[in-house]
Amino acid sequence: LERVNFVEQMRQAVTTGLAEARSGLARSGHDLEALEALRRRIRREDGAENLFASRLASRIEAGNEQHAVLRRRVLLLETAIVELGNYRSEVELISALQAAEG
Repeated sequence: LERVNFVEQMRQAVTTGLAEARSGLARSGHDLEALEALRRRIRREDGAENLFASRLASRIEAGNEQHAVLRRRVLLLETAIVELGNYRSEVELISALQAAEG
């Protein structure tokens, strides 16, 4: 093993992370859809406050925040793959990073 292509290894790691992030995003979306469907079905006949519905609404709000974080992670990883595609070697990547630092 004379030479390790660090850029390719980083690209592979980012690609793996992107697949995991996309999977998590899809799961999160399905979970939120299921919670929303459940929330729409919940009714109290006496008109009093429905504690279950209130708790579910809080869970949906937290889930929406988590979903937004996952969406940003996917976008970041997609950008990282594009950026890594601009470099053929770690020397080029390091030079670009040093130039960006000023």
